[in-house]
Amino acid sequence: MKMSRICYLISGLFYGYNLLYLWYDKGRFMVRIFTVIAILLISVLPATAEWPEGGVLFGGAFEPLAHYCKVAPDGQGGMWAVWQDLDRDIRMQHIDNQGNLMWEYPGQKVTDDTYIQSLPELCPDRHGGIVVAFKDYRHTSKVGYPDIYAQRIDAYGNEVWLHNGLPVVIDIPREQYDFHMVSHVDTLTIIAWSHAIDWQYAEVRAQCLNEKGERLWMDDTLGLVITGGEEGRKRDSGIWTDSSGYIYVTWNDKTDDSLIGGIYAQKIDVEGNTYWDENGIK
Repeated sequence: MKMSRICYLISGLFYGYNLLYLWYDKGRFMVRIFTVIAILLISVLPATAEWPEGGVLFGGAFEPLAHYCKVAPDGQGGMWAVWQDLDRDIRMQHIDNQGNLMWEYPGQKVTDDTYIQSLPELCPDRHGGIVVAFKDYRHTSKVGYPDIYAQRIDAYGNEVWLHNGLPVVIDIPREQYDFHMVSHVDTLTIIAWSHAIDWQYAEVRAQCLNEKGERLWMDDTLGLVITGGEEGRKRDSGIWTDSSGYIYVTWNDKTDDSLIGGIYAQKIDVEGNTYWDENGIK
């Protein structure tokens, strides 16, 4: 794959025997999918390109503010993509396994609110669609920090939840950032984020959404505290699930003022019960 113009790789994603490359080329989002013939240790041997030479243009052309693109497989050999567009809304595109755009270029809006939506994340909903989470500024017109909202999109591109999304967390005086999400076997979506306590300290929280977008943990808009009661600098959350349905949240804890800090983890079930030490295990 030659990139003689101004372009750079955004991400590579394996699913099944396919390898998907996403890159940014002169203000445009491009994607190309390869069928991997063999993988030996860390070396990828020659692969066959299944999509058009030069990739598929699906968004971002002539939009200098189009960025923060994230992708996820659709389970059928294609992919979903979401990004922040020129209007500072969230936009999406679905590409099938032949490289065809499912919607007219440059895709459909996920949000069209007057205020800014940015930094989208997504995960499959296990029914052919996706759940998209994003930073939302609708409550910050005068004072405060953005919140996290989410929208579910079905396999046909229809909104499932309230137009412009439902709140995952609302805490206007405090910032929420570094959020990540994962789908669960029980048609649930779990989102974890760093939640500022003040200018110096932060903790990691999480929320579980059901297929209707209802919040299941703590029954409020502040989420479940994952990192225990100790005040500290706990940031850079990560999240995953296992085949048994347990959820694992990780974070970097720099409470001891070290430059590196330590990586901690907590195990949670779908009811929001934690299994390891209150402050996680290092």
